Amino acid sequence: MERPYSPNVHAALAAMNHNAINYDLCVQVIQLAMTMTPATRADWVNAGGGGAMDAILVFLPGVKEIETLRKALLDVPNGPFELEPQRSWIMPLHGTLPHEEQAEVFKRPPPGAFYTLVPIRPRRRGCRKIVLSTNVAETSVTIDDVGFVVDTARHKENRYDPDRRMSSLQDALAPRANLKQRRGRAGRVAPGVAFHLLTRHRADVMAPPHQEPEVRRVALEQLVLRIRALPVYRQRGTSAAEVCARLLEPPAVDAVNKAVEELVLLEAMTPQTATKREDLTPLGIHLSALPIDARLGKLILLGTIFGACDEALVVSAALSVRSPFVSRADDRAKGEENKKRWAKRSGVSSDHVAVLRAYASWDALGKSADRKRWCRDNMLGNRTLQQMAGLKRQLLEALSYSGFVRGGLTVKSLEEDANAADGSDGVRLALERPWPGGASERFARGGGGGDGDGDGDGDGDDAATRRRRSALLCSLLCAALYPQIATLHRPPLKPDQRRGADRAPPKVFVRDRAGADAAPEQVMIHPSSVNAKADSGGCGANGFRTPFLAYHDLVRTSKVFIRETTPVPPLALLLFGGALQVGDVDFPTPGADACLVVDGWIRCRTSAPAQRLLLEVRAALDGILKRKIRSPERPLSAASRGLLDAVVELVSEDVATW
Repeated sequence: MERPYSPNVHAALAAMNHNAINYDLCVQVIQLAMTMTPATRADWVNAGGGGAMDAILVFLPGVKEIETLRKALLDVPNGPFELEPQRSWIMPLHGTLPHEEQAEVFKRPPPGAFYTLVPIRPRRRGCRKIVLSTNVAETSVTIDDVGFVVDTARHKENRYDPDRRMSSLQDALAPRANLKQRRGRAGRVAPGVAFHLLTRHRADVMAPPHQEPEVRRVALEQLVLRIRALPVYRQRGTSAAEVCARLLEPPAVDAVNKAVEELVLLEAMTPQTATKREDLTPLGIHLSALPIDARLGKLILLGTIFGACDEALVVSAALSVRSPFVSRADDRAKGEENKKRWAKRSGVSSDHVAVLRAYASWDALGKSADRKRWCRDNMLGNRTLQQMAGLKRQLLEALSYSGFVRGGLTVKSLEEDANAADGSDGVRLALERPWPGGASERFARGGGGGDGDGDGDGDGDDAATRRRRSALLCSLLCAALYPQIATLHRPPLKPDQRRGADRAPPKVFVRDRAGADAAPEQVMIHPSSVNAKADSGGCGANGFRTPFLAYHDLVRTSKVFIRETTPVPPLALLLFGGALQVGDVDFPTPGADACLVVDGWIRCRTSAPAQRLLLEVRAALDGILKRKIRSPERPLSAASRGLLDAVVELVSEDVATW
């Protein structure tokens, strides 16, 4: 039977924004839970639980909301939250926290009297554990001393726009299945009490029954690759869209077709023919065998060919797991500076190079070092780095099976060899060992190697060699991520402004897949990137030295951001980018009387002799890469290897001018 409510309640509900979180209400409900005693909680219908010192679990949609509620609790006048020890027992819990900090939520607070709103007499104040969590606490984490749940009934859902290749986190009403799961978190050991901060109509009628299947919310390139690689579908004349339509909960046909277009652009698939069937190219067959995003798989294959497999594996593992850099909510500036510090060691301001340098230093610590303490000192997640090491070994095993590296490498053998040697992840040891028909990875490193030179970088190479390797990695990222290239436009100097004076930061633009026919869209560099503040340290002290940035993700939150960025040498775009054509020059000048155009929209002026040379090198390079991918077990000729070395030197010299 419906419970009657007063006109004031109806008026308040009518005026309330039901799509926003009422933080004042959250604070009041938390305070109510803290004052409930065995006697008072018996007044709650079907409560039956919630001990005087049971923990309180609050479900919120994201990290920003967690920080907002924590601040609201600490700002309560004369409340129990502003003083220690209670202040320290307001704990965040979300997926981006390092595992060591996530483990804090399982601790028990010190015993003592529970808080009362109006204490009758002075007494020792105890602590109540209050966990502010995203939906990670629904299933992934079980806190056994939770007796109260406060549910805002909101969650953030990953969405993917295949037309723009853009991800977004959308705040939405949590489905009924999630509400039930959250309610079950109250009192896993004993009965508990749950407060859902929404009306019954929204919970029973407006909330969807279940979350939409993931196959309808994510990019489908890897799914399409795996399906097309299955022998049963390779033999039949069936398109990817027809196969996906047979799934229990099929994705939209347009999303599948967009995934096919992306794979064709990546040269992993041939275009649809009159039979409407797509076929995998040799590159697509190899990518389907790698348990990783297709573009990152291409990065690994190119890295292997150029002798930079270890670097490519590190970057791909980091982008597949999560960033190992720890940035605490109360000191984000320190975390950002820490990441920049790692990038500056290589001389290139790149998010990908920063994670490479950090991982190399961690991996070089060896068996005897206290890696957990080292990670705490350097604001890195030890568990995340361990996950990266495991994924690196798994990917190298797949490469070994495909013939790109020495055969017989397995996860187990890599672990055993590393434990017997230096305690590293074992990947670099395996790659630097010559094998019949192949070569060690040293040829692209200028003879580097070793276990560390004491400079804290952990890779044993001098500054020139590190810069050379970083330049190569930037170029390979351009090849793998293209056309995910952002262009930067800096406003011209004002008439009264002197050269070298402070200028406005550059504007960042990305283009749609339509290329030259699409209007550029202005975006922002994500604050977590080392390039977010170019004029205060990104890409060198004087700002950007190249007008191009490769990026891994295009995401929409409060604005549209590009994440995980790397500056790209213009020469790398000409050698590794899209289709290269000869362009017209309106006003030729000495040394710039010719032009090359990438995909009809990126124009680079050069001299006529350089134009001819670049076209020849590009054609030869494309041929070498196609032959190697078609037959990975066949060694490169001396001439082919010499051309690859020359390409590395060219892009390194281009970066050296920054």
